[in-house]
Amino acid sequence: MDIESTHNCYYDKLRIYDGAGIHSRPIGTYCGAQTDSFSSTGSSLTFQFSSDSSVSGKGFLLEWFAVNAAVGPLPTIATGACGGFLRTGEAPAFLFSPGWPQNYGNRADCVWLIQAPDSTVELNILSLDIESHGTCNYDKLVIRDGDNNMAQQLAVLCGREIPGPIRSTGEYMWLRFTSDFSVTRAGFNASFHKSCGGYLHANRGIITSPNYPETYPPNLNCSWHVLVQSGLTIAVHFEQPFQIANGDSSCNEGDYLGLKNGPDISSPPMGPHGGNGHFCGSRPSSTLFTSDNQMFVQFISDNSNGGQGFKIKYEAKSLARCGGTLTGQSGVIQSIGYPTLAYSDDLLCEWHLRGPSGHYLTIHFEDFNLQNSSGCEKDFVEIWENHTSGNLLGRYCGNIIPDSVDTSSNVALVRFVTDDSLTAPGFRLRFESSLEECGGDLQGPTGTFTSPNYPNPNPHGRICEWRITVQEGRQVTLTFNNLRLEAHQFCNSERVTVFNGIRSNSPVLGKLCSSVNISDEIKSSGNTMKVIYFTDGSRPYGGFSASYTSSEDADCGGIQTGESGVIASPNYPASYDSLTHCAWLLEVPQGDTITLTFSDFDIESHSTCAWDSVTVRNGGSPGSPIIGHYCGMSSPSPIQSGSNQLVVIFNSDHSVQNGGFYATWSMHTLGCGGILHSDNGTIRSPHWPQNFPENSRCSWTVITHESNHLEISFDNNFLIPSGDGQCHYSFVKVWAGTEEMDTALLATSCGNVAPSAIITPRNAFTAVFQSQEAPAPGFSATFVSRCGSNFTKPSGYIISPNYPKQYDNNMNCTYFIEANPLSVVSLTFVSFHLEARSAVTGSCDNDGLHIIRGHSVASTPFATVCGDEVLSRITISGPVLLNFYSNSHTTDFGFKLSYQITSCGGVFNFSTGIIKSPAYSYSDYPNNMYCLYNITVRDNKVILLKYRPRVPDGSMDCKTGLIKLDLVPVSDSEWCIGRALKETANLTGDDWFTDFDVALSTSCSQDYLAIYDGYNISDPPLGKFCGSKLPPNVKSSNNSMLLVFKTDAFQTARGWVITFRQTLGPQQGCGGYLTGSNSTFASPDSDANGRYDKNLNCIWFIIAPVNKLIKLTFNTFALESASTLQRCIYDYVKLYDGESENAKLAGTFCGSTVPAPFVSSGNFLTVQFVSDISLEREGFNATYTFINMTCGGTYNATWTPQNISSPNASNPDVPLSTCTWVFEAPPHQQVEITVWAFQLQSRDCHQNYLEFQDTPESSGNARIHFCGRNATAVPTFYSSMSTAIVIFKSEAFNDNSRVSFTYQIAGCNRNYKKVFGNLKSPGWPANYNSDMDCTVTLTAPQNYSISLFFHSFGIEDSSECRHDFLEPTIFKELTWRKLPLNHDRGKGRCGAERGGGGVGGSLVVREWEGLGSKEKQEKGFASTVLAEGLSTLRKQQPRGCGGTLYGDHGSFTSPGYPGTYPNHTHCEWAITAPAGRLVTVNFYFISIDDPGDCVQNYLILYDGPDVNSPSSGPYCGTDTNIAPFVASSHRVFVEFHAEYAVRPSAIQLTWDS
Repeated sequence: MDIESTHNCYYDKLRIYDGAGIHSRPIGTYCGAQTDSFSSTGSSLTFQFSSDSSVSGKGFLLEWFAVNAAVGPLPTIATGACGGFLRTGEAPAFLFSPGWPQNYGNRADCVWLIQAPDSTVELNILSLDIESHGTCNYDKLVIRDGDNNMAQQLAVLCGREIPGPIRSTGEYMWLRFTSDFSVTRAGFNASFHKSCGGYLHANRGIITSPNYPETYPPNLNCSWHVLVQSGLTIAVHFEQPFQIANGDSSCNEGDYLGLKNGPDISSPPMGPHGGNGHFCGSRPSSTLFTSDNQMFVQFISDNSNGGQGFKIKYEAKSLARCGGTLTGQSGVIQSIGYPTLAYSDDLLCEWHLRGPSGHYLTIHFEDFNLQNSSGCEKDFVEIWENHTSGNLLGRYCGNIIPDSVDTSSNVALVRFVTDDSLTAPGFRLRFESSLEECGGDLQGPTGTFTSPNYPNPNPHGRICEWRITVQEGRQVTLTFNNLRLEAHQFCNSERVTVFNGIRSNSPVLGKLCSSVNISDEIKSSGNTMKVIYFTDGSRPYGGFSASYTSSEDADCGGIQTGESGVIASPNYPASYDSLTHCAWLLEVPQGDTITLTFSDFDIESHSTCAWDSVTVRNGGSPGSPIIGHYCGMSSPSPIQSGSNQLVVIFNSDHSVQNGGFYATWSMHTLGCGGILHSDNGTIRSPHWPQNFPENSRCSWTVITHESNHLEISFDNNFLIPSGDGQCHYSFVKVWAGTEEMDTALLATSCGNVAPSAIITPRNAFTAVFQSQEAPAPGFSATFVSRCGSNFTKPSGYIISPNYPKQYDNNMNCTYFIEANPLSVVSLTFVSFHLEARSAVTGSCDNDGLHIIRGHSVASTPFATVCGDEVLSRITISGPVLLNFYSNSHTTDFGFKLSYQITSCGGVFNFSTGIIKSPAYSYSDYPNNMYCLYNITVRDNKVILLKYRPRVPDGSMDCKTGLIKLDLVPVSDSEWCIGRALKETANLTGDDWFTDFDVALSTSCSQDYLAIYDGYNISDPPLGKFCGSKLPPNVKSSNNSMLLVFKTDAFQTARGWVITFRQTLGPQQGCGGYLTGSNSTFASPDSDANGRYDKNLNCIWFIIAPVNKLIKLTFNTFALESASTLQRCIYDYVKLYDGESENAKLAGTFCGSTVPAPFVSSGNFLTVQFVSDISLEREGFNATYTFINMTCGGTYNATWTPQNISSPNASNPDVPLSTCTWVFEAPPHQQVEITVWAFQLQSRDCHQNYLEFQDTPESSGNARIHFCGRNATAVPTFYSSMSTAIVIFKSEAFNDNSRVSFTYQIAGCNRNYKKVFGNLKSPGWPANYNSDMDCTVTLTAPQNYSISLFFHSFGIEDSSECRHDFLEPTIFKELTWRKLPLNHDRGKGRCGAERGGGGVGGSLVVREWEGLGSKEKQEKGFASTVLAEGLSTLRKQQPRGCGGTLYGDHGSFTSPGYPGTYPNHTHCEWAITAPAGRLVTVNFYFISIDDPGDCVQNYLILYDGPDVNSPSSGPYCGTDTNIAPFVASSHRVFVEFHAEYAVRPSAIQLTWDS
């Protein structure tokens, strides 16, 4: 064996099946180098080899040989094995799902095949616990009646409801158990044994019900297949007692014995003609015979009382040596061997006798000697009328010659049956035809015929048939001149039956047996008629005399009135002619209705009945509403008119002509009510304005064109007495629509006050009048249709008047879609054809459709369309009103729109579910929405919110090798993604493809999705999200969560899909805050089954005291193994060296290897445990302890200097190479760090360095790094705010690698000697304190100038800056000069202006606040200092738009950001970073309103100091995915120009270097 090896043999494989074909029981699937041996259970094996398009191998070599079937102990399989072959024994055996009684696993696929040799299998489910689903789509047990996967399905089981016994009809039963990738349960426990029934392959035998002759058990389903030698038939003899309890005389339901003339349940029934082959009660059938060598026997009992059951004997009979067909005036039959030899055993002989047509037969026995038996059960002769489905005329045995037998027609059957016991000489009989004749073919235009012996009675039974055929195009008119038959209600003994045609299935025109029910004339619809006379000879009456004529043309349409009638296609029952067009108007008195019933129907078939058809219209004209349009061979159901008239139209084309149709109609007296298809009319109580009768009830349904509604007005002459005054028993009620639903009730009225006018929302209403009180005048109401409708259903269609025909002139129709303001309505144009726009104005002045948001026609339309314009899908918030109008000129075919209402917000009280943004999947979400989604789960659970995966195009097929996500199924599809895809894409945990797209705005102030940890917006927020970046998974702290989705009036986007599910929280051991000094935590196991739960995302936050570290030790560790690519992507533990998942990832662990102990670098450690939906294992147990820091920590700075040094040697218990100190000063103070000893053993800057960091919130000095060659030049470090961080990293701590420094609160005086830096007022960005006097000296190298650029400036404004001020002073060559940055006078700078300037040499910046000014404190200032060669200075632009930006990083925005910049904006920025650093510009937010050509509105970046440098751009429109711009130097020039902005527009760019 050399086949590509993969997990589960996913790619190349050899499959082996235990039988003929791949639907047999699978034995195994093989790949790699594994070998095996196996045996089949039968005489066949199937091998299936498949390979993909990639890796190949040598393949396989198999040897097989045939052996004799094993005889010995029954085959066995291990308890809980996944599949196998089993055979029934004398005692029941047991079968379990894998793992029983523990949970079965995911992705199970087990097949068992059970055999009951020569019998059937009975399976009893003893316990059932399989994941439940309405159609068992997840996990299921499928049971089939056979030995393969294509056999008849007996049951599909899931959930916990145990079924009754399940039985096969043959000796095999197939079971297949499958599970998906999510929930598992305990599975099933079942027993199996031989059932009643089986295969009986012998020429004789006995079949009994279980326990016979004792009472049989309930709920049986036994079946036997009887097979005898080919060429023989089977005789079935019933024995006593026979008792099968059943109250149904037809044995259709309850207990019964079924016999089928063939091999299975679908074979024809045995027994009397027209029967169902079922036998029950206490009277057994006479001997029955099959027509070939197979018989199917089935015994059914229900769960009620049983009886003694049945016993039948069967035996094979020969048909080959006797029997045949004899025709002619007379003939002789005798048993084989007669008269010299006795007849043989086990015979079944049938002779079919046929005399001349119109005659009857007389059968005389000349000799007769057969074995005698009770009831003639053993050997006998039977004579049947016509055949075995006719009347049995006699059964004979013994040696007494029977009397002569007369048949009623010219056909008879003689049957001779013998058993295998005694024989006798046999018999001889003769048959002769009668002299008198009756019936025949009559083909003249007129004629007369009589019954036999007329006018004398018939001495014995007769059946006579006359077939009348006249000229085509004429009809037969039959008249009875005399009718002297038995006067009996059911015409049992004598009758004449007249048929409309001569075919065997021609409809009956009349059945007569006395002069009482004779019609004057009976007419056919075509040119043929059949008359059959029957008498059993028991009544001495004189028969009949009849005549026929053919002077009238055959019917093709016309008016028929009265109480009943017949219509048929021309020439019926012969085929109709081509190009035939007939129309019938059927009419009964006013107040009555018509029932039309088709008894024969054969019209050329077509999918839309476009060729030949019968059309029925509900009314009295060809334009009345169509009830139905019919063709094909299926008779339409009975049709009820809505009034007293029906129109029936028959059309045929020039091609195929079929048999036509035959229909009868009758009057149905309602007194009132009916279905009315009309645009206007009247409904009234019976006899209005006279009194209606007692106990009246009438029901009307009125329907008009679906584009209209109806208006109902009641006459003032209104009186419906109601004794209780509440209209409970006497009333008139009106409902919208065609059903009487409480929610659709429009009006209820009684007494003497008529209801006010009623306007229906749609095109139909139902009215009911009822009275159980004294008679009174009642009511009368008129109705009229108007265009327009109200729509309340979630989806539907809206059409113009008369659509698809042309609408009328001067229309003004309003269609209202009722949707609450928290819902959205989506409109799709299916068809749209109105008068075109005006050539003069370009507007829809003539005909048009206004689409309006809201209730009022006077509101400004969202859109107006006309002509042939077909808009793309429109989505707006509800409600929506459509106003259609037309003028008095041109019309067109109108419109058809579809609408769909989508809710916004809702309450979700489910354990799992999906929430979508409004209109998701078919449109962007609409503007101006505010949706609230409340989620509540069980009290002891929390909510995990995840963003729904969106499987990318080209991803794996969900049907092959996949893992199903933890999502509930949805109507469109089930979202899934393969593990292989997960591995290939290097995805872990919840890093799936996602779908979140909300219009981006600053701080998500426009459109956003906000999540709250509770039921109200006052509860703690969990996040606020916009843009297209995937938000993180969110977990609540309790069992409720609120989602708020808000949109503004401007941009929209695709939206989002979120899945939620209840999960474990800290109270159940899943995550939480751990602050104890020593503690243990473990993976959650909520059901205490020894394995962690599925679908977990637990996060523990371990917090130690300040200056302590956390040591985490795993005691046990057993998680699902890594993927085939050795990545932990299924179940895993992640360690983050900090206070959240955003901290540095220290490690990811899975499998069974216990991770090494881990020591945090600070006093925070975050542990995350994730499990997926498939395999679970024992999990982990971990202990943490707090230990002392060897170096680093958090300290409070004071005015007194304090010293700190790195350790002299590394601590082996704390394997650290990094020391981190955090120093905190009081608010509004800074920290000063002075290094007085620093030495590094190595110049490797990755592993050996000293680093100063400002507070993380600061945008100032982010990091100052010292290593390698600059390790000796460490200046004093001042924090920009109240926090300073010192990091010292070394490969080893010793005398050659050490640092010592002093920390203290810094004063506000500074002395900087570097080429670049930031300068801020004390306490920035908070307000500075009072009574400050600070001096900062900035010194640049020789021949350098100093540039000072203010990012922000807010110092108390006062006259001549007398109170608070900033005073820059130049100190150069022993002279002082004030820098002219003040307002007007030469003292200092204050107020709120920003600016900049450049000087050479040294700059002294002095900030001073007067002692008398304590009323107002401002934020102060923030600035950037840059020392460069004098030739690099450039002039600034006006403040607020453009300018020179100095620093290693920063940001700038358009004027008024985040608001829209003004028209005619032009800004230029020059970015200058420190020399030697390359500038990178990031496009944080870009929204520049422009048609798309970027000519009038644009953004251009230049790779250099000015517009002469190489450019990138222009950029316009809305795009946040622009790649960063990386310059080739430390300078970038940015130009922004905007002529106008109609839509919200702004930009924000950031840079770093």
